[in-house]
This record gives sequence, structure tokens and C-alpha cells, in this order.
Amino acid sequence: MNFRKDYWRENYSDIQTMDGIYNAKEHAEYVHSLLALHEFSIKSMVDIGFGYGYLLNEFIKKFKLQKVLGIEPSEHAYKYATQKVLKKLPKKVKLENLSIAEWCVTNDDIVYDFGICNSVFQYLKDEEVAKVVPYLAQKIKHLYFTVPTDREYERILKNFDFHDRFAIQRPKEFYWEILAPHFTVVSNRFLESKVHFTEEDSPFSEFFYRF
Repeated sequence: MNFRKDYWRENYSDIQTMDGIYNAKEHAEYVHSLLALHEFSIKSMVDIGFGYGYLLNEFIKKFKLQKVLGIEPSEHAYKYATQKVLKKLPKKVKLENLSIAEWCVTNDDIVYDFGICNSVFQYLKDEEVAKVVPYLAQKIKHLYFTVPTDREYERILKNFDFHDRFAIQRPKEFYWEILAPHFTVVSNRFLESKVHFTEEDSPFSEFFYRF
């Protein structure tokens, strides 16, 4: 999916109601507080599908990062973000007009401390999800991850009369069958790579919250 202008016009007609935009600052503060509570810091991050750039911008402002990569497949969103929201960025930030599948085959040899993947997977085909998840576990130590399941879409349609005709609606079991071999849930929206951490060396060491 190339996310042409019609997608953004339909789904983001009122951007100030969208998660990750109107509450972008709160997302960044939540992650910052969570990491501080566990006495764990991050120095590098990647935002996979940064959209209009509001969430990425707040994380850049909140964290003292040494290296930042943002990728976004939509040419429309990329232009909007770089011209309006992410205009003045430090040299440590690199933005690319790429899809997640395209990034997976680049020669990016960096392992990132932290990643954001906010409402991306519902637009990927089944085989794409299965392909990119192992790569993300290799490349990202901790992942701030959201994907609406079929139950969320039912609730959104009922409560807000909103239908995302571009999204693939799947049950949570679909995602967890693919994610579970590679990631552990350690907090709300927070995944930890099984490639980089075990129960013995994770900063999120409370076993009750690990699943």
C-alpha cells in the first residue's frame, strides 16, 4: 500500500483527534517515565511509519538521542512532515521515504535501542507481517508497538461511525502467533526483543508482567 493522499484525506480529516497526534507529548512522556523507572536509557531510535511526524517530533524533543531514523512510505505524509512538523532537525536525525519492507532489505547495520511502530501492521499483507517481525526483533531492542485488532475496529465503527477501508482487520491471535517467538510484552504497548534480552538480563525483570 502506498498511502496516497486519499488515505490521509479520509482517515486524517481531523488530525487533532488521532492517536499519536493530539496526545503525542503524552506518549513520549509515558515512555520516558517508564524507562526512567527501570533505570534504563536509550541512545538510538527508529520510527517505522512516522506519518505526519508529530509522535517522532515529541520523542526527539524528550529524549537525548545520538541517532534517529524515521521511515515513511507515503510521499504525501513524508512531504507534510518534513515541510511542517519536522522542518528543523539536528543532524543526528535521518528521514527516508521508505516502506517497512524496503527498509528490511537496506544495508542499515545499526541495532536501535528503541523503535516506534504505531498503527502500521494493519496495512501489511499477511506474508509481509510474517517477514518483517523477525527483522524487527534483530534490529530493535525495545519496540513501542500498536495495532488495532478487529475488536477495536468494531468499537470504533460503533462509537464513532468510522470505517478504515484501507486496513486489514485481524484478531489479536493472528498477530501474537507471529510476534510471540520474537518479542515479549513487558508493559502497555511495550515489546522487548527476545534476540537481545532474556529474563535474566532484561531491565524489565518483574516476571508477573512478562508474557
